[in-house]
Amino acid sequence: PPQHVAWAPATLKHKTTSQADPIFFISLYFTIAANAPAFYREVNVFRTPAVLKEMILYTGKWSNLMAEEPAEAAFLQAILDCLPDLCKESLPLSLPVPEHPRLVTLVDWLSEHYDEPFDLKQVTALTLMASRTLERTFKKETGISVTSYLKILRILKSVEWFSTGENNVNAVAYKVGYSSVPTFSNNFQAIMGIRPQEFCKTLNT
Repeated sequence: PPQHVAWAPATLKHKTTSQADPIFFISLYFTIAANAPAFYREVNVFRTPAVLKEMILYTGKWSNLMAEEPAEAAFLQAILDCLPDLCKESLPLSLPVPEHPRLVTLVDWLSEHYDEPFDLKQVTALTLMASRTLERTFKKETGISVTSYLKILRILKSVEWFSTGENNVNAVAYKVGYSSVPTFSNNFQAIMGIRPQEFCKTLNT
């Protein structure tokens, strides 16, 4: 969402999506020591403190020279060192990615059809796997069930819609596949720790 920063380990395959257009996006890349804290080996997404936002924006003034400049390197190291402390409560704004080719096909399909009713028969036909085998394999690779994955995916998609400035909770709930707004609100709170109405307010502050 706007005003948030994400940390992704170098070894992790990942992608981001957004309903917003255009997007202003800044990437910084770091070399991490082998004995670095666990924070740097995990995905973390959190609201950007004002000081961190200003530090990241400040890097845009640099020369873009290929040779390392000591002052710039020290500044970047300061950003890196302060991330664990600034990330006081990481938001669950990411989903695990399976490695099994059929499951990759499934999650790609869910990403395109998250707003449609969940049909187990259609899903099993897509993966050519029996329902029990599908559920067992999916949970083994991701740690969650297919239905839990879809539930989290829909909430993350709702975050994308809210990030565009769309703050009509009812409209967003239907856009991400919910027929019941209270159910959407309860699931949003269970995953995000905040009601969607309150989340929308945080995007405007």
